[in-house]
Amino acid sequence: MKPEEADGRTQPPASCITVRCIMFRCIGSRALELEDRPWCQRLCGRRTTRSPGEPDGVEAVAFRSALRATVAASAAPYGYTLTIWTTGAVLTHARGIPSTAEALLLLVGAVGGYALVGVVAFGGLSEHFSPQPSRAAIWGALHVFSVGLAITGAMLVAHTVHHTAAWPIDGFVTTSLYLLGSAGELMVAHATLSRRPGRA
Repeated sequence: MKPEEADGRTQPPASCITVRCIMFRCIGSRALELEDRPWCQRLCGRRTTRSPGEPDGVEAVAFRSALRATVAASAAPYGYTLTIWTTGAVLTHARGIPSTAEALLLLVGAVGGYALVGVVAFGGLSEHFSPQPSRAAIWGALHVFSVGLAITGAMLVAHTVHHTAAWPIDGFVTTSLYLLGSAGELMVAHATLSRRPGRA
């Protein structure tokens, strides 16, 4: 019977030495991380023991990958949701609950702001809409600056426009400021990530 190590693993067979040598020659110290991967364990003919209820490594990696995809895909909707709710609350506090017509005017203004920024970004409303993937530090998706900028715009509108036109103007201004501010955050976050060693 093979002696067991203190951490509950069995000693690997002699054939595993060759696998380890190849990994160390190819990727250096990172081979230590790969020894616990399921494919490496199968190749070496050994398995690690898991406590009851402990998640499998493959499942944990798959969940983390899905979580990353979810967070990345939710970045823009998350930021714009914060923008609409907070800026709408600012204007509602100043002018009271909007009527149905005023809510529609807010919608019209927001669509107009989005369309204008879209024209600036793509060159026209008939251009092909194709989001470009970009690697950026995750703090760039927190939208603290862009939402704060939009709230500032809403405050200015609330204190300077004292009639029904405040609703479409608010939608236009806050949507435009959010998109422009968000683009600036993403640009800085991408540049910050690119300057880190080992990043492209």
